[in-house]
Amino acid sequence: MGCISSKMSRSDGNVKSLLMIGLDGAGSTTILYRLVLNKCIDTIPTLGVNQESLSFGGIEYDIWDIGGLDKMRPLWRQYSRATDAYIFVLDAADQQRAILAADELQAFFDDMYVKSQEIPGDPLLVYANKKDLPDAMTESEIESILKLPDLPVSNYRIVPCCGKTGENLREGLGWLTDELKQTVTNSDFMT
Repeated sequence: MGCISSKMSRSDGNVKSLLMIGLDGAGSTTILYRLVLNKCIDTIPTLGVNQESLSFGGIEYDIWDIGGLDKMRPLWRQYSRATDAYIFVLDAADQQRAILAADELQAFFDDMYVKSQEIPGDPLLVYANKKDLPDAMTESEIESILKLPDLPVSNYRIVPCCGKTGENLREGLGWLTDELKQTVTNSDFMT
């Protein structure tokens, strides 16, 4: 993939970088390609990085989908320095792994804060994937398990979705787009 800093730099307003992370099997790659190609494709666990570009709501996005296997999770932090927003994909039907997902999400933000001494402050979209399965958790259960109010993000939203069918994916990206546009408006106002 090359040097991370040369491939991914903090956007200048024309292109926004989104970091998509989640445990293996949560469905981040399925969601990425459903958004980009508008179809479900067969995927295997990501052993590295998938990068795709997408135009949505008047914004050009570079979406970086980082593998969620245990040995891949340290890469999450390396790609975090140059992102404009975060997408965390959770398997909403797997309550046992939701605890591990919460721990990994908290460790991700803790590590960023310790290294940079800055609170990240970017928006977080949580795709609660596999909402079509019978044991899918509610939004309030997910908010509690992931401890979302305690995370150092400017705002967050949980969007129950189904990566295979595409249900609610565009709604989630629409919210994130509005958040990023609001950030640009606020920063223009401050200067």
